[in-house]
Amino acid sequence: MVPRYFATRKLGVGFFESKDRSHLYKKIFTEDNEYGHHRYIDVGDGKKFHVVENGNTDGPLMIFLHGFPQFWYTWRNQLIGLKDQGYHLVAMDMRGYGSSYRAKNRLDYNMKEFKSDVRAVIEALQKDKPEASRNVTLVAHDWGSIVAWHVLADSWKLEKTGQGYINKSVIVNIGHPLIVAANIAKPFKQYFNGHWALELVKKPQSTIKTLRAAFASVFAQLMKSYYVYIFQLPTPIARTLISVRDWQSIGGLVKSIKINKAEDAEIFKAAASYSPPEDPTYALDHAVEYYRHGAVSEGWKVGNSEDGYIEYPVLILWGEDDLALDMHLNLDGTEARVPNVEIKTYPNVGHFLPEEIPDTANEEILKFAAK
Repeated sequence: MVPRYFATRKLGVGFFESKDRSHLYKKIFTEDNEYGHHRYIDVGDGKKFHVVENGNTDGPLMIFLHGFPQFWYTWRNQLIGLKDQGYHLVAMDMRGYGSSYRAKNRLDYNMKEFKSDVRAVIEALQKDKPEASRNVTLVAHDWGSIVAWHVLADSWKLEKTGQGYINKSVIVNIGHPLIVAANIAKPFKQYFNGHWALELVKKPQSTIKTLRAAFASVFAQLMKSYYVYIFQLPTPIARTLISVRDWQSIGGLVKSIKINKAEDAEIFKAAASYSPPEDPTYALDHAVEYYRHGAVSEGWKVGNSEDGYIEYPVLILWGEDDLALDMHLNLDGTEARVPNVEIKTYPNVGHFLPEEIPDTANEEILKFAAK
């Protein structure tokens, strides 16, 4: 399979080529296996979402939201490791990912739609459950966590009228968006004024040292976020930078997690390059739209204390060696918006915590869900 925009060998054999991995599509989208049962949930308006479910379908719902550049398979260790604990485990392919619904209008990759998708899938899964089992634990990672924060806030607002649809949540390696925004703004508010301008003139060396320390987390995050700028490039360019040398960047990312197998890299590459018959674009083409439209479409304001406020119990699991996100920028002051939060950090663990330390992740998820 050769990317349509760059079907050439001029820059070297194989540079813009990728293997045909269509033989994996049945395994990852339709055939039941040790990870569970494949199912497509129709939520109306032509939208169907692919999920994999395991465990007790009559039990309390535990729904998993993946991040970029992944899909339901991110949660394979949880689907197996938690299947005998009485929960209805459901890992969902988010909008545009895997074989789930793809928006024709790229502007429809926005937070309003993401929230609507998750709520609709939850309600579809809950409608036939016994009343005693209508309990929902939302587990999320990376972009799934960004969506989860908004889903939690939306559900909490609805609690006032008895329409809340979440009970608790486990968030992995993404801070609350408004906390992150406040932590970015904090040093600018504190140091961008006449007093510090004067100090810079009077005592340049000590002032620069102070400013470096104050802005350390902001600068660290800017350096870590280089890939976000790449995703703002036109789709063919952004996609090509990721897909060159047979999706080497995705393969390298998967292989960097020591416990992953060679087959796992093939599976993630297959999902990223998936093109259904009715849509010639790759899943990855849709995934990058999250970075273009999704993060800025909610309208929350740092100064509004009601925006993003969540009283549900929330557990944050954080791998301290995250190469994409600064821990302090994401976590400091979380209690201001999430008073019932518990935070656990893990040294020598990176961004993909559920895959890097699956047994620990499963233990923490299970303990928290049972509280």
